[in-house]
Amino acid sequence: MYDIIGDIHGCLSTFKELVNALDYEWKDGIPVHPGGRTLVFVGDITDRGPHSLDMIRLVAAAVRQKKGLYVPGNHCNKLYRYMIGRPVQVTHGLETTVAELEALPGRERKKNNPSFYRIVPIGAALSRFGRGQPDHLPRRHSRARHWKNKQTH
Repeated sequence: MYDIIGDIHGCLSTFKELVNALDYEWKDGIPVHPGGRTLVFVGDITDRGPHSLDMIRLVAAAVRQKKGLYVPGNHCNKLYRYMIGRPVQVTHGLETTVAELEALPGRERKKNNPSFYRIVPIGAALSRFGRGQPDHLPRRHSRARHWKNKQTH
């Protein structure tokens, strides 16, 4: 079973309240459900709230430990483009995440190190459709192939 959560927008305390209400337990800094349910993050974990970087770390850890799934949203994609040096408008909440990044010590602040997207590339998130998924998910999704191919170029 899955618990699908979107639009967290850096609101870590609200996220914690939600997963606690869903009976998740905290193990090694990530929420784990005793009944084996999996968190699915469907975009916009960053921007607007005060803890975007903590949310990135939490989601990345959950995905690395196979305790969560992640599909980036438009805010996540814009942050990624900012981090790799592409021109973006630092508005609509991105300014809060950029402020968090700028407050980091120099080594951690490197904009050209979007480690979260290296951990969970867009193509990997979308290409999960059709390979080893439960029967209620589509076996093939046209966008999965599209994004996977774009990711390799």
